[in-house]
Amino acid sequence: MEVKIPLLFLLLDILAEFIQLSMESHPLRDNDSVQYLSDLIRRMLDGDSLSREEMSSCLEQSNWQLTDQYICLVIAHQEKDDEINASGSLGAALSLYLAANTYLILKKQIFFVVNLTQSNMTWQEIYDHCAPQLRDSFLKVGISMTFTDFSLLSQYYFQCCEALRIGLKKKPMFWFFRFEDYMLQYMLENSKGQLSTPAIVHPRLYRLMVYDKKKGTSLCELLRVYLENNMSTTQSARKLYIHKNTFLYRLAKVKEIMDLDFSDPDVRLMLLLQLRIVMNQPSVDFSSS
Repeated sequence: MEVKIPLLFLLLDILAEFIQLSMESHPLRDNDSVQYLSDLIRRMLDGDSLSREEMSSCLEQSNWQLTDQYICLVIAHQEKDDEINASGSLGAALSLYLAANTYLILKKQIFFVVNLTQSNMTWQEIYDHCAPQLRDSFLKVGISMTFTDFSLLSQYYFQCCEALRIGLKKKPMFWFFRFEDYMLQYMLENSKGQLSTPAIVHPRLYRLMVYDKKKGTSLCELLRVYLENNMSTTQSARKLYIHKNTFLYRLAKVKEIMDLDFSDPDVRLMLLLQLRIVMNQPSVDFSSS
């Protein structure tokens, strides 16, 4: 029978390892500068209005610059006392190892800001060192894109949170989610604005959807594959595992029903985005549209 080691013990092991590494390679930072930095980040996440001069002055306490290169990580934990305490140990351990960083313990989260410029480390080096320990601790991690304007920090914190949200929905068994891998999904989810999914579907695409439903065909799927393959009939037929002549016959039916100019790149982009949105919400009822 498999025995799971409590998260607290795993994280304490990580803490010991990182303290040893940090003592070998990094000096400790002044506590006041760390506190200034943590307070600044908390105020920014709370939405306080701060001038660039205020931010720059605070960052300079840690020898950081507004235009250094940064990356953010959000490590999720369950809201249990032992895991919150263990998460604090993990935060301290990572903070010792990654000299140019700071972190906050938030509700169900540890939020890390890493200054890649000052740490002289690449994101790949950070990943290579931290990934195995985080994975083995059964924690989930959301990672922002790199950025060079610290005043936009709250947006990159949001990227971490969205990467976690979408990643856990798409790949719940995975543990490591980069926002850049889920950017298209985020854009699709937010492209509708105040409109419902049926309300943004082009009438000609809706006509094709109705035809599919009545006839039991898959012309919408054929159209999606056709658009995704840059209107290559040969490649599209291969993707759908049908003869090219069969594909051409069905494509002609699509064009007859929709009567749209597929040579117009704006039309193709619009249709492909709408098809992706509809695919992401297969249970949407279009009957009242």
